[in-house]
Amino acid sequence: MRKTKTASKKADLPDTVLLGQERSRLFWLLYGHHAVLETRWRGRRVDWRAVCAWAIAEGGMNAKGEPPTPNLAKQTWRRVCHLHGREEAERGARQRRTPLRSPAVNQPPAVAVPVTNPPNRSHPAPAQTSPGEEFDVEQHLADIRATIAHRSGRS
Repeated sequence: MRKTKTASKKADLPDTVLLGQERSRLFWLLYGHHAVLETRWRGRRVDWRAVCAWAIAEGGMNAKGEPPTPNLAKQTWRRVCHLHGREEAERGARQRRTPLRSPAVNQPPAVAVPVTNPPNRSHPAPAQTSPGEEFDVEQHLADIRATIAHRSGRS
């Protein structure tokens, strides 16, 4: 197999390969005035012939240096809007990725304290027994019945 000699220096490559395709002057003219044009054109029909006349007066030409046509101006405007939308989305994503840091954020997390339920006061507490003394279930039920009778007004 023979090895072919490849271009090893950037200078050997044409600028169009290194930089990619350049945008037309019409594109950059519409891009520079995007905010104003978008607010004025929102919800309205655009007279693309008038846009072409304005672009020619401002020096906006297509990539070949020719005056733009109405269809070219319309397509270029769509590309400008697409680029602006993509830039806004990237800007928003970048802002979401890098949240603002405050001293409170860099503090260690607080220790979670377990929540204890307060005692339920609607039922009488079980009778306290001393160590070694057994819990009397019957006595406890009698205490509950007495409390119910007292609250219902039967006693």
